[in-house]
Amino acid sequence: VELDGDRSSRIHLDETGFFTILRILASAGNVEMATRAREILAYMSHLHAHENRKELQPTTRCLDACIRALLNAQQLGEAAQLLQSLSQNGLATDNSYSVDHFPSKASFRNVSRACRQSRRAELIQAAKDLDGTAASIFQYETR
Repeated sequence: VELDGDRSSRIHLDETGFFTILRILASAGNVEMATRAREILAYMSHLHAHENRKELQPTTRCLDACIRALLNAQQLGEAAQLLQSLSQNGLATDNSYSVDHFPSKASFRNVSRACRQSRRAELIQAAKDLDGTAASIFQYETR
């Protein structure tokens, strides 16, 4: 049974079901599963925004699991890009966006740290950008 199959065989997952799938994908540590995690997070967001499934607004733990999948697959640029996109688009377009539906401080720190450790100039810059974004969102000092 597929998540988006015909209506008679469609599985109606709740937030816990999506989180469980994302957490399993995060543990795989490969690019294919990280890509699938992004697709599933996008599907969850689509259901929330366009299918009137208000209970499926991605939660912190779902967002963090997707980011963990990218980190575990060494997709550092993708992880940084996802955090920046969520920061810019999520906060700018939805005034009801709350901390319960936003990546955690730990995700920002983990991605920033991994980007710095890569020693690649573009990822070090991404880390600096994330640090600035996190400081303005969470109002904490970064090292």
